Parts: sequence; structure tokens; C-alpha cells
Amino acid sequence: MIDAGVANFLLVMVTMVLVAGAGYGMIILLNALQRRIAGDHAGGPAELESLRQRVEELEGLVADGQDIDLAGRLADMEGRLEFAERLLAAGDPADLPEPSDEVTATGPGGSHG
Repeated sequence: MIDAGVANFLLVMVTMVLVAGAGYGMIILLNALQRRIAGDHAGGPAELESLRQRVEELEGLVADGQDIDLAGRLADMEGRLEFAERLLAAGDPADLPEPSDEVTATGPGGSHG
């Protein structure tokens, strides 16, 4: 068994380490809060201007009606194609409906009418 004096010593040392760690964490937290209140961001004015230009560029694309989510739409179409291929491979072709000339667009950027 551990001697009572050793146990007390270990308890005091662990308590000191925990208090010191909590104090250091509070210093870091308060320093970050102070920088945030003062408006000192990590990137500075150059990064802020770059982000402002990127936002204006994206707003221009949206205002022009251009779709900026092409990657998402492509992934959706790939999923639908894979599903259709599995459906065709598993079923009897005679059970499939006749193809039509009507094209239906769905999802983001799609239009009905």
C-alpha cells in the first residue's frame, strides 16, 4: 500500500498541476477574447479584403444566374446514374416504361414548366 505521506505529496502535486493548467488555459482564453474585442483577427486586413472580394465575386455569379454548385449537382447525377444502372441490371427490360421526350429538371437550379 502507498504511505500516507507519499499519497498526500502526490495529491498536492496533482492539484498544483491542475491549477496551473487551468490558469494557463484562462490566460489563453482571455488573451483571445481581448484580441477578438479589439478586432485583431488572425488574417488581418489583407485577408479581410480578399474575403470581401470573393464574396462580391460569388454575389455576382448568383446575380447573373450562374450555378455555383456544379460539383454537388454532378455528384447527385452520378448517384442517380449508378442507381439506374443497378436497377437496369437487376430487372427485366420488358418491365421498364417507354422513354419519353419530356425532360424533367429537378434539384438546385432546375426548372419546371
